[in-house]
Amino acid sequence: MVKYPNRESYGILRSAWRHRFYPNGGAKQPQCESVEEESSRRSDSKASHQTTQTVALLWAKSGHPHWAVNYIASFISDSSEYLSCNHGAAPYFFLQSINTAKCLFRSVQCPSYDDFLDGQCPPDSSTTDLMGLPAQKIPGLVPKSRFYLRTMADLPYCLQDGDEPA
Repeated sequence: MVKYPNRESYGILRSAWRHRFYPNGGAKQPQCESVEEESSRRSDSKASHQTTQTVALLWAKSGHPHWAVNYIASFISDSSEYLSCNHGAAPYFFLQSINTAKCLFRSVQCPSYDDFLDGQCPPDSSTTDLMGLPAQKIPGLVPKSRFYLRTMADLPYCLQDGDEPA
C-alpha cells in the first residue's frame, strides 16, 4: 500500500499493493493549513533571508532582475516547510491507523478526487478499503487503482463519518 499525502512534490512512484491512497486528494492536508499561513507571514525570517541571499548571488551572475530573485527565493523558503508538512502527514496517518478501535481511514475507489467529493463513487456501490495498517489486498483490482478519503486537521485525523464526502 502506498499513501500519497502530497502528490505534487514528494512521494513514492511505486505501489506495494495494486491500489493507492490519496488522503484529501493527495494535495493540501488540513493539518498543514496553519503551517502555510505561518510560513507566508514569516517571509522576512532569517531562513528566508539566507535563501534570498543565496539565490541572489546565483541569479546576479546570470543577470536576472532583483525583484525576480526576491520572489523566487521567498517562494522556495516559504514552500519548503509547507510541502514537507503535507508530505510528512503519511507517517502520522499510518500511526493513527494502527488503533482501529479509535480510527478508521475508510477510502473509496474513484477515478478522481473531484468525483469522490461530488458523490460519484458512493461507498455502498464502490470498492472500499481502509488506508494504513488494516489495508487489504483486493483480488482482481486494476493496477494503480486510486482510493480517496478525507481527513481532519486534528488527531486522530480520521473522520468519524468514514468515507462519506461532505
